[in-house]
Amino acid sequence: MSYFLVGPPTLHWKTENRDKECRTYLDSMLRHFGNLSEGRFYPVENLSLCYIKSFCQKHSIPTFIINGIALFHGSLEETLDAIKRAARHHGQPLLIGFNGANIVFHENIFLIREVKKIWPKTKTILGQDFSALNYERILTDYPEVDFVCVGDGELTSKELYNALAANKSDFSNIPGLAWRSEINVISLNKPEYLNLDELPWPSRDDVGVANYHGFGVGVSTSRGCRNRCAFCTTGQLSGKDGIKKPLRLRNIDDVLNEIEYLYRDYNVRHFVFNDELFFGKDIESKQRAEIFAEKLIKRSLDLFFMFDMRIDSVDVPLLKLLKTAGLKQVFIGLESASEKQLKRLNKYYPKELNISETLNKLSELDIKFVPGMINFDPEVTVDDLEINFKMLVNTSLQRWFLFLSKVRPVPGTFLYNYYLEKGFLEDLWPVPSFKFQNPKIKTFYDELIKEADKPGITWEDMCKAYLRLLEQAK
Repeated sequence: MSYFLVGPPTLHWKTENRDKECRTYLDSMLRHFGNLSEGRFYPVENLSLCYIKSFCQKHSIPTFIINGIALFHGSLEETLDAIKRAARHHGQPLLIGFNGANIVFHENIFLIREVKKIWPKTKTILGQDFSALNYERILTDYPEVDFVCVGDGELTSKELYNALAANKSDFSNIPGLAWRSEINVISLNKPEYLNLDELPWPSRDDVGVANYHGFGVGVSTSRGCRNRCAFCTTGQLSGKDGIKKPLRLRNIDDVLNEIEYLYRDYNVRHFVFNDELFFGKDIESKQRAEIFAEKLIKRSLDLFFMFDMRIDSVDVPLLKLLKTAGLKQVFIGLESASEKQLKRLNKYYPKELNISETLNKLSELDIKFVPGMINFDPEVTVDDLEINFKMLVNTSLQRWFLFLSKVRPVPGTFLYNYYLEKGFLEDLWPVPSFKFQNPKIKTFYDELIKEADKPGITWEDMCKAYLRLLEQAK
């Protein structure tokens, strides 16, 4: 008996990048980014599954990963064939775990249904924030899903596997498990959260694929988030009654030891920190980042890394120090320059914050930054769009695709529930779309998309089109 962990191939990337020749997620990334100056920081490993595997193996559970991304799968059938091959080598699985955001939910459901046809007695469990927020709907509407994990996947997996191996049918003592009883009553067991310093390092099944193709290798230094942005699944889950995932931090020395291990044993030179935020506005998290940088510099490792942060957390002296340690790129959540739009997203910045000036400071540091932007939401106004335009043109960004960015209301989040109540949503599940409340804004957006599809479109072209269309929307 064994435990299979499956990561779907993430086929939506082929559509998003509009390249008919792309066959797989990795193929799409390699074609789209060329020399990977930006693309190297996209994920290849499924770090969540790698953590679960190492934890389960530590507890003598034979565990195997099938990662559709790292295997260059271009179809769900390829991933299903890989699952079958794994079963021929290791025997019929007792339990199969799947994970992923709402954008791959249908991929997971397809695979779950197919494995259930092959092995009706094999149990299936679905994990990740999206599933945890929507466990009741999933267990009600998808009978092929036997369980949903709402806590730390390592602990829930271990306890569930051992219960199934012992032929138990009562799962009420398994922490972090949402389950369906024999009379179809859905129950949620309160999670217990692990001390991250007691976890074994994640298995590195796919580090070779990531490294060979020039992508970054993932390292996690924390779990959870203190912020409650209305659109974010992590923030919503961290505050959800019955679940409430706290922010937990790893010991910096343990993180550095893992980095040096990957550096020396796997020749990794490009790292991606998988934290929601590497540091925030608070002094404690900035001090932690400073300690990390100073200790990494002392180890004299020739490496680069990237992390996520918020625009209101920018600290120039700290970023200079981190750059000396190897900081190459930052994904920075700025969302909007409009106070009214930020309020709708439950984000608040200090009044003295000037986003354009702050971004320009990053440019002067020669740190590449990828901005997280939300230009369009259902209630967006001409004023909001004008404010965002002025903010963007006053920076060195010059990335016209930011003009097209839209909010993505994920089921289970505050924003989704608000849009649902207001009647803003069109496609409700699992990847919703919204209706613009102002018909002129819809026309503005549709025409802007047409401009973006023109061959050889430039930043200057898009700026002119944006202003022209904005004037028509007034």
